[in-house]
Amino acid sequence: MSFRTESWPDHEACTVEVLLVPGCPGAQLTLSRVQAAAESLGVDTNLRVVTIEAESRAQELGFVGSPTVRVEGRDVEDASERPVGLSCRLYGRERAPSGDSIRRAIASAVGRPLPV
Repeated sequence: MSFRTESWPDHEACTVEVLLVPGCPGAQLTLSRVQAAAESLGVDTNLRVVTIEAESRAQELGFVGSPTVRVEGRDVEDASERPVGLSCRLYGRERAPSGDSIRRAIASAVGRPLPV
């Protein structure tokens, strides 16, 4: 499922959304990885942090757990089998998506090859 939207507010920058429930234990690590990924690629981002507090909002946004990172509306990891709703999300044994998955998603969104 994709929630692709036009970049906001700067059409020259890549929109990255971090969707979280209040008190998410993976929030800081996720935000650090997003920042590091964008910096490593030299990409300007429109970073939106969206706090999800109600089940209705989770359903409206197709929220599949906290933290979720979407680059230009696409989840950085396959979430097709995950149920929508208020929940925590694990990435293997971690509480945040990998820096590599975030870098790949940003690079793909801006049409830039990954540096070696």
